[in-house]
Amino acid sequence: MEHRQLVYAVAISDHGSFTRAAAECFVVQSALSQQIRKLEDELGIRIFDRHPRSVSLTPDGEALLPAIREAVGAFEQVRTTAQELSGAVRGRVTLGLMAVPPATVQVAGLVADFHRAHPGVDVTISSGHSMQLREQVRRGELDCAVVGVPSGPESEGLRYRASLVEDLCLVVPQGHQLAGRPQVAADQLVDQRFVDFPTDYALRQELDRLLTFERRIAFEVTRVEQVVQFVERGLAIGVLPRSVVASWSREVALVPVAIEGNPTRRVALVLPAARTGTAAARAFAEAAARSMPG
Repeated sequence: MEHRQLVYAVAISDHGSFTRAAAECFVVQSALSQQIRKLEDELGIRIFDRHPRSVSLTPDGEALLPAIREAVGAFEQVRTTAQELSGAVRGRVTLGLMAVPPATVQVAGLVADFHRAHPGVDVTISSGHSMQLREQVRRGELDCAVVGVPSGPESEGLRYRASLVEDLCLVVPQGHQLAGRPQVAADQLVDQRFVDFPTDYALRQELDRLLTFERRIAFEVTRVEQVVQFVERGLAIGVLPRSVVASWSREVALVPVAIEGNPTRRVALVLPAARTGTAAARAFAEAAARSMPG
């Protein structure tokens, strides 16, 4: 039994696919399949059921997987401890990053400072929306991520090291009937057309919670700058963090929203709750936490 075989088994279970598991493990699919068959032969059980377009755990595989994960984690802990004892942190950190302006999180500065302190660590940054990135951290596909966090209890399997909170403001075109007001109440927004994010975005979920009336979402977009552009052209109004708007446009008006429940967005560094991570991942998390006081 080899360590790589156990790593392959975990990847296949997480992805439900030999193809995606092979891509994650940087190995050709035929080699990965061969190693899994060797592992099954050695253990004397079939771990996976192969289907035409997917793969699933057998009942024996379901029973065995926790022990496989534990063995992989123990191996990583040996490597992590050895690095700490040697004083040299090496490896790769995978960071998930939602769309955040420099005014919110200085990502380039954070990575530059971290690289100077730990030149033996490479950093891979993946973009996505918050719910997607949180799920990737939970599955172990990312070491950590900077995400928007919805209100309510923290998601199972995740923990948050640091966070900052920003006020949300109504974003309207210059000259709009609501522009220039000291604040607006929720009942003044009932007949307005909104541009917003899809329902699986953290900011959309927060607004749906706070604005309890049935909003007319005339446009759904996936990027912050698109929200601002639609507002600039008078197509709709939106709600965004103040610093985000300042980074993208000076041609719109910001109006505070008077809503019970404090319309804010929380940005946090999210980590897996059940894993300590590699020495490189822990060092990066410490550096990221220092850059996001809150």
